[in-house]
Amino acid sequence: MLTLLRSKRGAHALLGGAVLSLLITASLAAQEARFLRHILVRSEPIADAIIANLDQGGDFKALARKYSLDVGTKPLGGDLDWTVPASLEPEFARVAWAIAEKGGYTKVKTRHGWHVVEYVDSRPAPEARPVPPPAPAKGQPGQPPIVAPPVTAPANEDLAVTLSWPKTSFLSGEPIRFSIEIRNTTDAPIDVFHPDLWPLGLIVRYQFGRLNQSLGLPESWNGVPPGGTTTVLGEGESLHREFTLQDYCGERPDWPIVRVIWRGDRLFASLEKLLPTVVEAEEYPARKGRWRFYMTPESRVSILPEYHPGDRWLLCVYSRGRTWIEIRDPGIPGVVERFLDSVTGEVFDGAEISQFTPTDYYAAVAPRSRGAIPFSEQPATAIGWAPGTVGLAIEWDGQTPVIGDSLCFALERPDDVSKRAIPIGRVVLGEGDPQPRILELLERGQPAPISLVLAYPWDLAPEAVREAAGALPEPGRLAQKLRPDPSQQWKSLAPKRVEGARPGRLVPKGKDDPDAEHDHDREVAADGPPLAIDLPRVELLTSSGRITIELYEDDAPNTVANFIHLVTTGFYRSNQIIRRESNPTNRGFIQTGSPDNTKQGTPGYSIADERNGRPHVRGALSMARKHSVPDSGGSQFFICLDGQPQLDPTYTVFGHVIDGMDVVDRLQLGHVVHSMEVIRKREHEYTPVTIPR
Repeated sequence: MLTLLRSKRGAHALLGGAVLSLLITASLAAQEARFLRHILVRSEPIADAIIANLDQGGDFKALARKYSLDVGTKPLGGDLDWTVPASLEPEFARVAWAIAEKGGYTKVKTRHGWHVVEYVDSRPAPEARPVPPPAPAKGQPGQPPIVAPPVTAPANEDLAVTLSWPKTSFLSGEPIRFSIEIRNTTDAPIDVFHPDLWPLGLIVRYQFGRLNQSLGLPESWNGVPPGGTTTVLGEGESLHREFTLQDYCGERPDWPIVRVIWRGDRLFASLEKLLPTVVEAEEYPARKGRWRFYMTPESRVSILPEYHPGDRWLLCVYSRGRTWIEIRDPGIPGVVERFLDSVTGEVFDGAEISQFTPTDYYAAVAPRSRGAIPFSEQPATAIGWAPGTVGLAIEWDGQTPVIGDSLCFALERPDDVSKRAIPIGRVVLGEGDPQPRILELLERGQPAPISLVLAYPWDLAPEAVREAAGALPEPGRLAQKLRPDPSQQWKSLAPKRVEGARPGRLVPKGKDDPDAEHDHDREVAADGPPLAIDLPRVELLTSSGRITIELYEDDAPNTVANFIHLVTTGFYRSNQIIRRESNPTNRGFIQTGSPDNTKQGTPGYSIADERNGRPHVRGALSMARKHSVPDSGGSQFFICLDGQPQLDPTYTVFGHVIDGMDVVDRLQLGHVVHSMEVIRKREHEYTPVTIPR
């Protein structure tokens, strides 16, 4: 195997597999610390484009701030700070420590995506402290102490770790409570660390603040408990403990967004720093090897002050870049408070941009709602509409107008939107030119969902955004002030016209659009997931019409391989719709793919889960499985009719509907999928890795 590395001067060097192995082995053994930077992107072509820019003399930190999808390191120019191989994922560490020259850079793929990695500096490892030999067990001179029997489950599957929060938003000064549960999934007892030590495995990242918050032991810690640092969980047993984040992080300034993940490697790094004597235990290396790669999904928590009338608040909307919006009170009591509550409650995360008139507005419909506010007439202090105004859609509850959970963005001539929404703010800054890029995708009939929406009090918003928002306008002049400032380089938001397009109609990508197949060649600065231009596609012929699906091969390669394999072998011919779930507030999903048209039908095997961070938004294609049994998917799949965020931590999203969502909406229980055909795929065999049943 040959690995291509680049130096800062752009020179290329090829290292043979043997040499690379020696470099990695030596660095891991010495635990040399390196200062690293990285840029996280979705695909290899984007990583190659960034490397080409670096070869031309581009600035790594500037590129990281512009292109990285890692919101934690983006404002820091991609800095990962000083780190050692043991604190990183193995594939990342192997490549990062194989860069021979300071200032060199290369690329590597991990489960998070593609990284461009830069080696900035290094420092040698401290001298190892000698570890005394273990003392003999009492009553048995010269014999090792008794430990729990070896477990039968594969590494990192013997214990299940769960991190949970009672809510997603906390007020300033409020105790931030959370819980950790560890469950023994095997039929043998397993020793685990004392619960008071579990929070030391947290990685706490403050957006627009410190990258990683340092952790410490709580003030109540009185040294190693009499029973030692470990306890034993019996067969199938679980241990659940509640904690307060401030006990381990200390009192810190409030930040609007906190991202938290629990990782086994971080637990050991903290233990060795705070309780260095733990390494002297004989079983410590084995325990470290077993726990090291345990990980929970990332959580997002908001820490925000209460809203008071007159306060200035801003929103950051992530979709094809970042759109910053200043919130203004429309004069209807309770609207701003409820709106901010919906934002911090993640109501708008995964919202589908599904309403569109090319010159008036586009709207993102929230996948779920927290209710609506009725009102009798337009408020006397209405903000008024202009290009860049943002509002909440007006809906109807019988004969009463109500304000719902759909965000409307006014475009070049906001005539129609003024009848459909109540203005609640204005766009003050667009990072990455989001609006034109969104509109181009909508014109082609391609999805452009909002990934998340974050709320920021004025004092905690980035300085550049506050500068763009400027001073408050004089009373009575707010409508005129809403027109975007030319100094912010806001160009016309009217989309590029496509022949045959009509207001109110989405234009599907097709032969009449010569640029359709090249749209994503330009997708380098996307905060939303860019789509590769060669992703596989499958067409379904159903009793209600045709549906075209694009498959996320880069994010769920084995699930896609299994799906294409079943399609090409005719497995899905004449399958029925076996489930259609919904409720009064959510259209739910439809499910098919069973060979005997029952909920129990399988292809005779199962496949491993490939949860990849893709959200269950409207139109998402996801692998069905037994909810409580990991790696139990096979052939059944479902298509979301509305967002299903509660499924994100468990199920694998492996594609999305790009044409025919109206057909999906019409499918009912008992309707038939007559046939499926692969209409585009990559030049390789699609042979899935299966698990015998």
